[in-house]
Amino acid sequence: MKALIIGGGAIAEQHCQALTKLGVEVYAICDLNIKAAQTLAEQYRAKAFGDVSLALAEQVDFVSVCTPSGTHPALAIQAMEAGKHVVVEKPLALCVEDCKSVIETEKKTGKICAPISQLRFSETYKSVKRIIEAGELGTLVTGSLSMHYYRAPEYYAGSWKGTKALDGGELFNQGIHGLDVMCGLLGKPTQVSGSVVTRLHQIETEDTAVASMIYPGGMMGTLESSTAVFYSTPRRMEICGTKGSITMIEDTISVAEGVSLELSPQKKFITNDPKLESSEEHERIYKNILAAFLGKEKLQYTTKDAANTVHLICAIYESSETKQVITLKEEL
Repeated sequence: MKALIIGGGAIAEQHCQALTKLGVEVYAICDLNIKAAQTLAEQYRAKAFGDVSLALAEQVDFVSVCTPSGTHPALAIQAMEAGKHVVVEKPLALCVEDCKSVIETEKKTGKICAPISQLRFSETYKSVKRIIEAGELGTLVTGSLSMHYYRAPEYYAGSWKGTKALDGGELFNQGIHGLDVMCGLLGKPTQVSGSVVTRLHQIETEDTAVASMIYPGGMMGTLESSTAVFYSTPRRMEICGTKGSITMIEDTISVAEGVSLELSPQKKFITNDPKLESSEEHERIYKNILAAFLGKEKLQYTTKDAANTVHLICAIYESSETKQVITLKEEL
């Protein structure tokens, strides 16, 4: 298979690494900054483009969108209308209406849009989901998610990051990973009350968020997420029920009470900076995506799944702005 990568930054390089390991040819790289496209293209002996329309005219099997978040829906739609399957880095979009537009285009063109949510493809996630679905935790009571990260001023300076139009905010850039896992394990919350603030960085969006949520079935959950704390610590997720509890530190199980789960060996926590992460997690999700493109498997993580997480984040923002509890009734 041949792939066109739109975007020439760090996350694009991670996609290139994963695809190459899976035997896919990185056929072309496209970036408005043609020098960035050429630099990455040289590593993979690929063509370089500075114009998306010209790149989409090439004979490739699919397109991977690895650009700033706010550009994802338009590029995904353009790729599908050009007759290509498409992979979209998180988030699928920065608002629910754009998610709907992507889903409608998917139906209209018959092409597959595969969002990236690599954490749902880990063995830890699959094991915890199996335990929950089997009822081993009993009645679910509480769930908590804490993501405490630090980003230096240089991370935002002169960048699209921290802008409302292209980044969306800390929840859309960093917090979305943990929130999407919680949605996958527990379902999309039915009610949310949240607050977002900017505590440290000189940016348009929030760098800190807290929220309380009610999940289907009545379970109560809490969220803390920030890029403004003094020192980054591993993401922590705890799910407690009447018969057992599970605590996950990043992608490892650190506590398993009352359930048949083995604790995971603790991994060294580096950061969630794409420049320092391996492509292993992307390889796992790409295996399913490529099989779906070839008609061999059903896509396990869909645009609807991704849109539900976008809906939750938007509800937290709406609650913060209106000072009201938001009910998430809408089915996407």
